[in-house]
Amino acid sequence: MSTDLSKLPVQMLRKIPIFKGLSPSRVKSIFGLCMHKSYKLGSQVCRSNSPSDEIYILISGQLSIVTGAGIRVATIFPVTTVGEMGVITGEPRSATVEASKQSNIFVVKKRAFVGMLSDDGDMRATVYKNIIDFLSVKLNNDNVRLCDQQIERNEFEEQVSSLQSQLLKERSRSDAAVEMAAEQGDIPTEQVEMRID
Repeated sequence: MSTDLSKLPVQMLRKIPIFKGLSPSRVKSIFGLCMHKSYKLGSQVCRSNSPSDEIYILISGQLSIVTGAGIRVATIFPVTTVGEMGVITGEPRSATVEASKQSNIFVVKKRAFVGMLSDDGDMRATVYKNIIDFLSVKLNNDNVRLCDQQIERNEFEEQVSSLQSQLLKERSRSDAAVEMAAEQGDIPTEQVEMRID
């Protein structure tokens, strides 16, 4: 993939959520900070708990978000950013990012990006508003997923409770049948249980 940013349509670049609403000249100035990197399938873009010193802009390919426990929790498709929250908050990476397909990524160094935001109050306000909007949507989606999981859990617990109740009834019926067989056959209950087993 060519690293000539002038060949990328500004409209495509403006689709990136944190750059929404920025003028074409501001988007171009941000992309002027970018370095191109290519990642092969399975290679790590960043590791969990590492410093958040870069923003990654996925131009092509596909990325996976992997927790510290090795669980894939999300798939990232172009055109979007990864790692912007850590750059803004200063917190270490919360997950590992891996290339799940051959991927082309533009990397923006934290120092340069934060410096640009410091020099341009309007750009900073727009980017921060976009991040707040993104977090709001993410929080709403997480709340919906959490509610769905709670409903599934409640249904599962009801099923388990019902099965336990049925099991107790069947056990009670089985115990009564063993006692009746022992009484009618005039043999000890233990022998009836042994024969059943």
